[in-house]
Amino acid sequence: MKSKRSFAAAFMAAILFLSCASLMFISGTKPEPQQKEIERGIGYVDRSVRYYKKSLEENNSITCRFYDDMPDVPYVEIRDFYSSFYNGKMSLLDPVKNGLFSFSEENSRSGATIDPEKDVLFSENLSLFCNNPKFSVRNSSGITVIATSPFLKLLTAESDFNGKETTIDFSRWGIDIRSDGEKLFMPLATLSDMFAVPEGLVPCPDGQIVIYNGEKIYYGDSAAFTDTDFARDSDPSILPILTEERSRDLADFTYRELCFNVDNFYGFPLNDNAFSDKIKSDGLDAALDAFYPEIKKAILSQNSSDYIAGLDILFSDCLCDCGHTQFPGGDVLTSTVGKGLYFSAISAKKDQLRPKELPNVSKSSENRAARKKCSEQRNSFFSSPVYNTYGDTAVFTFSSFYVNYDAWQDYYNGRGAFPDEADVVSSLYKYLKIADEDPAVKNFILDMTSNGGGDLEAVNAIFTMLSDGTVRCSDSITGQVLSYRYLMDRNFDRNFDETDSKPLFSDLHFAVLTSRGSFSAANALTAYCKDNGIMVIGEKTGGGACGISFKSTADGLGYMMSSYLVLADRNTDNGIEPDVVLPVNNTDGEKDYSEFYNIERLSREMNSYYSGANSQ
Repeated sequence: MKSKRSFAAAFMAAILFLSCASLMFISGTKPEPQQKEIERGIGYVDRSVRYYKKSLEENNSITCRFYDDMPDVPYVEIRDFYSSFYNGKMSLLDPVKNGLFSFSEENSRSGATIDPEKDVLFSENLSLFCNNPKFSVRNSSGITVIATSPFLKLLTAESDFNGKETTIDFSRWGIDIRSDGEKLFMPLATLSDMFAVPEGLVPCPDGQIVIYNGEKIYYGDSAAFTDTDFARDSDPSILPILTEERSRDLADFTYRELCFNVDNFYGFPLNDNAFSDKIKSDGLDAALDAFYPEIKKAILSQNSSDYIAGLDILFSDCLCDCGHTQFPGGDVLTSTVGKGLYFSAISAKKDQLRPKELPNVSKSSENRAARKKCSEQRNSFFSSPVYNTYGDTAVFTFSSFYVNYDAWQDYYNGRGAFPDEADVVSSLYKYLKIADEDPAVKNFILDMTSNGGGDLEAVNAIFTMLSDGTVRCSDSITGQVLSYRYLMDRNFDRNFDETDSKPLFSDLHFAVLTSRGSFSAANALTAYCKDNGIMVIGEKTGGGACGISFKSTADGLGYMMSSYLVLADRNTDNGIEPDVVLPVNNTDGEKDYSEFYNIERLSREMNSYYSGANSQ
């Protein structure tokens, strides 16, 4: 075992949690010990550390190794991490040859070889190796597929498997991989960052965030820091005391881990952004040095308020991509336990640190302004907020992609009625039936001009209702492209049968109506529709190319960022050009979207489009 740079300070002191005496005061009882020493070896101690997901009453533990030169940074054997938090089996290919550890994940078509002496990982397909089996079912190709909705199933999943091989040199970030000759150990935070990635390249951000707070571990689904049932957010012992200082070693380690995560797993969706380009070419550390040295100083600060303010500005401002990358206010700092402290402690710090020029913040503001303007003008033209008709054309309006999973599960399990207008899927189905039964209507428009995105499973469901087409996404790490086709219970009779083999509303012509405000999931649906011959009309969309990855810093603060999963077979962050562009006029300096809600004109444009070479 080699000796490297010492990180000799306590995570517990740096993360600044409430004392045991505070816990006793709050609960009225002495808290149970969260760690138990198992074994001491040369240069390390092994401890059994308790971990929690939904409840602080859970009784689970994992063995963590604490090295003498890093006494408060937990290391975990990679197979123990995978079995404890992913309910999966990872095998070590015996024997260990020349000090190299080769791992194979059960049922996956990929593995990884790790050299603990050089701190290097090599994988033929890193995305498949990092698949999370807990949420998913694998097909024969090893691809992870998720369909939470009971009315949606995967029909086919194909991949060229021509993605590039991946090598990660952890020494670049000062991350030390260690071995005792028989087992391989990595920092808990590094393993969490590696495996909390988009699932098997499907449009879902599910992974497992695993957080160590100095005495115990919390873990949960990747969006757990927005989940009110997450055990961490109900535990007073994780609340940072913002007026105290972090240890120097914790600040350094947390910063390096942050750089590792952004450099490897950020999606780089931003266009015309020199800061993002610099990260892509030289890494986050070099980019901060070149563009925002004061923000780097804040993130490295031992002062917790400076540190948190720096994180917020980095993700919410410097890397602003209209919503996918941010430091969410719903984190532990604004949870029930920490409510109010976050804003009062760092708002002044943010005002001092925020750069004057943030190009993508203005882009985000323009997208929001477009959605607001479209919503206002639509209301002056349309009599109904959801469904309107004129002659042969119907318009269905929805402002987000939302699936009411509980209502659908109740319906499919016989516990409830059909969820009529409970979400976008049931609402669309209702109005598709109305349009289909109306002999005058032959055109059906999905109005997404004020749609800022939402659940990508709703995108898959809507696209499958309209088309037999293929959903394609790509992995910017490996370059791999995957194609999916879904089978849907299109008539919602709770049976998958021959009546579901084709779209039910094939007599209707479809179009999507878009604006600069159509973002994220709305951008993805537009891309799928255009690729499959469904008309796009209106204004170029506002982008939102990448899926979202939910992450946590090494000291337990959650953030979200655009992932390396691109929600198409190309980067669509510049937006999707419509087949027919509608005029956007400027009146007194404000955009005028009047023509977008002129159904008579929409009808003419659709009839012309489908009567020509693009007719279905």
